[in-house]
Amino acid sequence: MTKKYSIAEARQHFAALVHEVEDEEPVEITRRGEAVAVLLSMEAYQRIQRMLIPKQNFWTAYEQVRQAHQLADLDIEPEIFQVRSADPGRETPW
Repeated sequence: MTKKYSIAEARQHFAALVHEVEDEEPVEITRRGEAVAVLLSMEAYQRIQRMLIPKQNFWTAYEQVRQAHQLADLDIEPEIFQVRSADPGRETPW
């Protein structure tokens, strides 16, 4: 269960709250009984940020690997990097 503190309580005990969120769960900050903010550890914040960063599509990542590495240095057969035809394939009746 998340602990809740009013803004006034949080202000009075700010240093203790920082230590608390480093070791435990986030702390909810309230104003007149309504939640208005959350205090959380840097680790938790970074974990959330990583989830929000858009992931690269496959083609972009593929091109970056090809630009960053020489195939001979990776000891990988070049055929593995052959791209399939862009042809959509055969027509389907439905």
